[in-house]
Amino acid sequence: SFFKNVQAHSLVEGIDHLAALTDALGDAADQVLASLDNYNSVIAYVHEDAFKNVYESVKTGVREQSGSYDDRRAIYSVDATQQKEKAEKAIDKMINSAITMISAQPSTCQDEAANVWIIGTTFVADAMQVCQIEIDKMEGYMEDFIRLENSWSTVQSATVAAIGALKGIYTLMAPSEVAEKVVKS
Repeated sequence: SFFKNVQAHSLVEGIDHLAALTDALGDAADQVLASLDNYNSVIAYVHEDAFKNVYESVKTGVREQSGSYDDRRAIYSVDATQQKEKAEKAIDKMINSAITMISAQPSTCQDEAANVWIIGTTFVADAMQVCQIEIDKMEGYMEDFIRLENSWSTVQSATVAAIGALKGIYTLMAPSEVAEKVVKS
């Protein structure tokens, strides 16, 4: 909710962080924006991959009915824990990369770069939450292939929506000449 509050505040105040960053950095803003976009995208995709790895393991157990239900549940538990830890490490790495990138910018535009990154993180945070929730629900789907498939579809949709929104903020927030640059590149 922190990210959503920051985003709402920016909208209420009419602050266009993207335009301010572009004005401050000029042509160099494209590289900064691409990097910030990539950091957020990686976070979303890592969570989707974490879900997919657990999903594949559970799906194999459902399909093959190998081992007892308790054995499959234990495997799920280990897989889910490992994948969540892997996703958390990726978050830390991307956050550190974003902080380093933002800190390397001139001090006059660091706040704008941070705000642009936070707005993107807002969208990714929603997809991350969907992935975490669906991983947690998966234990109940160990005997239900249809629910398992629906869960995978939900995670894919959340990730696609987050990445689409992330890509869209750069053109929606930008003044027309900046939007044209983004669309052409």
